[in-house]
Amino acid sequence: MKILIITSSYPSTPSDSINAGVFVRDFAKALMKRGHEVDVLTPRKGKGNYDNEVNVYYYWWLGRETSLTYLKLWSPIDILKVISLFISGIFNGLLLCAKTRYDHIISMWAVPSGLIARILNIFTWIPYSVWCLGSDIWEIKKIPLGRRFLKWILKNSKKVFADGHDLKNDVEEISKRECLFLPSSRVLPEPEKIDLERDKMNFLFIGRFHKNKGPDILLQAITLLPEEKRKKSRFYIFGDGPMRDFIHEFVKKNGLEEVVELKGYADPINASSYLHSCDALIIPSRIESIPVILSDAAQAKIPVIVTDVGDMGEMVRKFRCGIVVRPSPESVKEGIEEFFERRRDEFSEGLERLKREFSIENSSERFLKEI
Repeated sequence: MKILIITSSYPSTPSDSINAGVFVRDFAKALMKRGHEVDVLTPRKGKGNYDNEVNVYYYWWLGRETSLTYLKLWSPIDILKVISLFISGIFNGLLLCAKTRYDHIISMWAVPSGLIARILNIFTWIPYSVWCLGSDIWEIKKIPLGRRFLKWILKNSKKVFADGHDLKNDVEEISKRECLFLPSSRVLPEPEKIDLERDKMNFLFIGRFHKNKGPDILLQAITLLPEEKRKKSRFYIFGDGPMRDFIHEFVKKNGLEEVVELKGYADPINASSYLHSCDALIIPSRIESIPVILSDAAQAKIPVIVTDVGDMGEMVRKFRCGIVVRPSPESVKEGIEEFFERRRDEFSEGLERLKREFSIENSSERFLKEI
């Protein structure tokens, strides 16, 4: 089968792990491993875009942002960037479809890629499926006529998938059709040895510095910890994004330099190394479906402290692989304190079961069966 993946989130290089596209590459490789021909169409981000294992077509547009979340729809310049992304994506998609007769198009996600896939479908009759991530649905449906726009994209696709159960229900309510749960994950590389202070409890955060991801909630929770617990802790925070200046200023203003280490974006090897070395991963999101980092934690067998939003709380309770808290500084602080009283090995069995549930091989196999 010849498959075209259209996505606005794809690593600019094999070592890039900045956005949600970190698992798209591994999904493409899983399809290729099963004998299918796969091409990827994605907007160019900065300079030096390449992939030496997957056939990727990076197309030109007016922007160079590493994530579309940086764009502001009230900005005339950013509106032009979005328009150029759609026009260039459609144009280059039509060129690819004229060159290769694809059997199926996968749109990751509903917006913007779903719109491009729908237009290609109108002109070429190539069937497409949409894999919804969360933010593509929840943000667009707030916009006037956003729900109608999403319905038009979703109802004309062959299959619709969502990477969370709550998200699945939202998509079904909007599209008035069946949506299938399909978890997103990636394959972590072998970890390198990390020298951490073993007399401390080492906590980890990996995510965008965006309000939805709640890095500010975590930092506020750290300030609420009793002094003796804070002195026994180290927090390694990886990420970047719109809240970058706030995060750095907050750490300095509250004198957290001795317990908080800000590390920038985590490439796959760094992510794997810290996931395998730290004691717990904290996911303090305000809005979430099931993030890829949760499946990363299962692979690395690191317990989690997660907020009860989207499907995370349900998943962690079901598999008994961590602690569930409310999305507030006080509750996250309580979860951190509780972890001090728990044994890491009590979560091992649940993490192993979660790892099997979120296998990229299982997701690719199920996808192929459905289409």
